[in-house]
Amino acid sequence: MKAITSRVLLSLSLISGLVCSASAYATPITDIAILMDASGSMGRTGWNNEEDFVSNFILDGIPYEHSRLGIIQFSSSSRTKQIYGFEDQQDDRELIADVVQNMSYTKGSTYMKKAIDKAINLFDNESAEENNKAIIMLTDGNPWPSSRQDPCGRASALDARGIDVFIVGMGNGWTRDRIDCLVEDPYLDIIATAGTSADDLAAAMTPLTERIGAISGIEFTNEMTCNEAGAIWDSNRCRAAWPSTEPEPVSEPTTFFSMIFGLIAMLFMRRYRHKLQFKQVHL
Repeated sequence: MKAITSRVLLSLSLISGLVCSASAYATPITDIAILMDASGSMGRTGWNNEEDFVSNFILDGIPYEHSRLGIIQFSSSSRTKQIYGFEDQQDDRELIADVVQNMSYTKGSTYMKKAIDKAINLFDNESAEENNKAIIMLTDGNPWPSSRQDPCGRASALDARGIDVFIVGMGNGWTRDRIDCLVEDPYLDIIATAGTSADDLAAAMTPLTERIGAISGIEFTNEMTCNEAGAIWDSNRCRAAWPSTEPEPVSEPTTFFSMIFGLIAMLFMRRYRHKLQFKQVHL
């Protein structure tokens, strides 16, 4: 009975170590909220190009695994709303891309602070503390009304939650120092495009996906890297596999101490069994 107990304890300890090891090296989830400017300055053509860009980004720029997407549309107060959440269906990216394509062009002002508030609320309600968190905001203008929609007052709340912010600034109607308060590195995290044309926005795809890859540990895949990884490039995306960086271990000592605990438990039970046998022999 004692031998069985010692073996059980050792097995449990080893299993515990393996479980801790697996969890320590697991790739974390990255939650990404995409904030889309639908204000009047975008124009209908610009808005349609923004929809196309975001749809392509959803399908081609973000690996399906280890990421969840939320969509927020912003213009005037009553027209700033969450369109899609992290807890909505995530395994069908074509569905999310269709949701983006079916959004209405609302026109109106640029309620940037309210858009950030909506995103913070989404993270608070639907994102786990350990998840990576990022906001991607697309805009062609400055916050308006400027006195009430300055987003810089939300920078500390974003930092406290560990939310990284990346901005695609379209055209020349926006001012860098009105929004650089939201990002860590204005020269990397703010991606400027010449305008709102399809070609202008397409130029932002690679630097944007590289920035998301830098925080998530999941690299952007193009056709060349997809083929090099031995995967299948299909419909402009890597269907069979996404190459990813080796996740950083977050708790290496956990496995070590679990194994040590198992060995100590085995030695203790073996010593106890020997003492018991010695007493039985001398009775």
